[in-house]
Amino acid sequence: MGLFDKLIKTEHEWKNIAGEAFHYGDYEKALCTLSKAIKINSKRPDLFTSKGNTLKCLRRYSEALDAFGQAIEIEPEYALAWKGRGEVLSKMGRQSDATKSFYQAFKIDGPNAIFSADIDPESYPSYAEAMEILKSEKR
Repeated sequence: MGLFDKLIKTEHEWKNIAGEAFHYGDYEKALCTLSKAIKINSKRPDLFTSKGNTLKCLRRYSEALDAFGQAIEIEPEYALAWKGRGEVLSKMGRQSDATKSFYQAFKIDGPNAIFSADIDPESYPSYAEAMEILKSEKR
């Protein structure tokens, strides 16, 4: 263990370092530091969701799906994990499953700004389909 590792004590600090690495496109470093955060506290769904998003950027979709699954197992009502799961399933060509995941996220959080601001429905047809299902249920 290096000196730097000894100075970092909390999962919050590791997550902040991971966020910065992610921001600059250093996904391997982000993944490594998220693993350290998870080792300290494996009960935080946001850490697994960040790990899933990082793995998604690395195109390691099966591993990303596992990470989102772990987040959902910890907190079944964690909409961001369902959203990430939907994105990965869509990338894997599993549109029906992706629609179900986006739909679950909408049921939890509604189609709020978190979703509409960073997803292009053209890139994720299953997102738009889930939105339509939700709208039809409200009628």
